[in-house]
Amino acid sequence: MRIKSIYWNFGQNKPEKSFRYIDTSSIDRKKNIINYKNLQYLSPEQAPSRARKLVSQNSVLFSTVRPYLKNIAVVRELKEYLIASTAFIVLDTFLIVTYLKYYLFSDNFINRVNNKSTGT
Repeated sequence: MRIKSIYWNFGQNKPEKSFRYIDTSSIDRKKNIINYKNLQYLSPEQAPSRARKLVSQNSVLFSTVRPYLKNIAVVRELKEYLIASTAFIVLDTFLIVTYLKYYLFSDNFINRVNNKSTGT
């Protein structure tokens, strides 16, 4: 099964209103959860150029920066407007979110991603 056949995403946009920003350091890699308390609250003028990815409740975030670190989390709370870094692939799925998350953790998937990775 190809991952692109089981997800969609809401795209990306330049923020037009204040938001909480999820960057790769916002993920607790030991627990694989988003550390909501440490999310920066930014205005559109303060937004870094990478703050573009739209997320929804139950979006799965997969960091493309050193994917072997398995920096993966699910957006469980959507109390505020959230924007994620373009360093993430944002996956929204019709599958059970937990299944998708654990599939992304699998060595098979990580090895495939690493084999296609380029750059430093």
